Amino acid sequence: MGLPELEVKQTIALLCLAAPALGQDDVPSAPIATTIRLDVRTAPLIDLWFSLRADEEPPPYDAPGRELRSAAVRAIDVLEREVGSPLALGLVEGYLPGATDGAELVAAFAQLPEVRVMAGPRGNRRVELRRLATDAGRTLVAYEEVWRSEVWPAREAELARKVELLTLTFASERTHPALLHALSALGLRRTESDLLLPVYLTLDMPWPGAVTHRVPGGAASFVATSDAEGSLLPEIVLHEALHQVDAAFEGPSLLSSLREALAAAGARRNDQAALPHLLLFVAAADATRARIAPEHVDYGEARGVYDRSGPHAAEVLEAWRAHRAGELTRRQLVAEVVTIATGAPPR
Repeated sequence: MGLPELEVKQTIALLCLAAPALGQDDVPSAPIATTIRLDVRTAPLIDLWFSLRADEEPPPYDAPGRELRSAAVRAIDVLEREVGSPLALGLVEGYLPGATDGAELVAAFAQLPEVRVMAGPRGNRRVELRRLATDAGRTLVAYEEVWRSEVWPAREAELARKVELLTLTFASERTHPALLHALSALGLRRTESDLLLPVYLTLDMPWPGAVTHRVPGGAASFVATSDAEGSLLPEIVLHEALHQVDAAFEGPSLLSSLREALAAAGARRNDQAALPHLLLFVAAADATRARIAPEHVDYGEARGVYDRSGPHAAEVLEAWRAHRAGELTRRQLVAEVVTIATGAPPR
């Protein structure tokens, strides 16, 4: 079965928890028996792939399989440059969870379109996606045996400790309170079935350091751990898990309402993506502080994400806090963000 159209979403509450100032437009549906759980994992192929993508410097002269690794790094770099951005690699990386080794990954790449038209700042380009991905996969296969025997054991041990820590952090028979807190804040509800959210840890990853891709049958998240100390790592995992629920959810939510309102008001395309994503950032941070680590500092503050989120970020965050303090209903929050982004209230 071929891979569905992939995209990176830059982008359920069981109970209504801490939802202040609920106006009639904000009242959630009745409590439901849906469970959403995090499944934190690691996989050698996924760690290898992102390790190669993150490798910007030639490996040391005594590194195992140095020349083979360098060839794989170059091939993956060519693929990334041709598709135009790290996020567009979701077209390829969506196949990672379904493969156990490089040979299976190369076989899966045969399902990619031979040519893909990619949009860019200079117009559309035709990219030989299948050939480039297959070339990258074959160089990975050539290096894989050395990496699994010489490099992976130490990385596996380090990742196993982090998987154990996060598994304990998010252990719950039902939806974990931190996830539930964030889902409720964003108005995400699901009634059809339970959800299991796969989150793959890797030691290294280039910008943005964590990403969620569509995969056959749903979505999966990939999170680098090397630069996420303390409570930042649980927040990042929550953030990516929210992307998965957002991707699976088909009903109205705060995020979908805001996207629709921004589009209808003619907001800049960048704001249509960035401002809902900003709310997802702060919802994950609030939930981490409320349910995991009371002294938690937002990832957006600690890593400067809020400062880099455009000229409207500070005002939007202020509106979010007013909403959470009970001063704005959800509908009023959407209207306020649209006004901030466009200079005019929504029609």
